[in-house]
Amino acid sequence: MPNNLAPMKKVDAREFQHGFSKHAQSLKPGQSVVVTQNGKTVGIFTKTGLRSNAKPNFLAELEKHTYSERGGQKVIEAVVNDAVL
Repeated sequence: MPNNLAPMKKVDAREFQHGFSKHAQSLKPGQSVVVTQNGKTVGIFTKTGLRSNAKPNFLAELEKHTYSERGGQKVIEAVVNDAVL
């Protein structure tokens, strides 16, 4: 999503292609650059934010809920029966 609060830099497609790393590093997450060719916009490059390396803790989530052994067995049977169909 382009950042509409600040004017976007414009760069020619050829310059953007050859200097991609420089342009990507110069932007902050959420900032955009308009890529043009012959004066016409051909694309907008927006730098994304940093990805989180946090992994979900499924066991901790399961422990928040109480399930009976019988209820769990029903879920397993439903999944197995659905996979066979």
